Amino acid sequence: MKLVQPLVIIALISVSIHSASLHAQTEKTITFSAEDIHNWTEESFVNKTRYTLTKDQTIAANNSQVLLAEARAQASALYHQQTIDLTQTPYLQWSWRVDKKLSITNPYQKEQDDYPARVYVVIKEGIFPWQVRSLNYVWANHHPDREFWPNPYTDRAVMIPLRSDKDQLHNWYSEKVNIAKDFKRIFGRPITKVHAIAIMTDTDNTGGHALAYYGEISFTAK
Repeated sequence: MKLVQPLVIIALISVSIHSASLHAQTEKTITFSAEDIHNWTEESFVNKTRYTLTKDQTIAANNSQVLLAEARAQASALYHQQTIDLTQTPYLQWSWRVDKKLSITNPYQKEQDDYPARVYVVIKEGIFPWQVRSLNYVWANHHPDREFWPNPYTDRAVMIPLRSDKDQLHNWYSEKVNIAKDFKRIFGRPITKVHAIAIMTDTDNTGGHALAYYGEISFTAK
């Protein structure tokens, strides 16, 4: 992403935005279906990533609906503002699949700050737009030699690789992370709330072509 984008992505959450409906909500589970995600607010940075609903017979129940994301030198994010109580639901889990990744060997450079898939959360730290931090869980294009690294444009956004070029394309993977634990590990202090969640597939820096799918996203107690 280009210079302004990481700052805008994490800052846009601190203004009043559209709220998507929940697919299901219980006392200790908050779940967004693919259709819910499709209706989240879109923020475009360099044209628009193509986000469309489609059917997939290889995940969970047959003919499940998932969200397809395709970027060709494009960058836009789908995001949803909602305060999540991490004392009740500290875990974030989702499924995703990448069919086409990028030829990137050094994501620590601004010119290669593109990912075929990412899921991230935003934490407000004050009343001003720049007083936010984000944890970006990414599908890396290469094999990372670090557990996490600051975004090359801003150290308020941290990239955490969960998948890499060692993982199979055209294959669904399920992820589960502890948001509160990761934030304390990386930023050195505890948090109790998340204020927004987003997904993004972007290729604007490299001008490449990426194709990914996102399944259900949930905050859970365990």
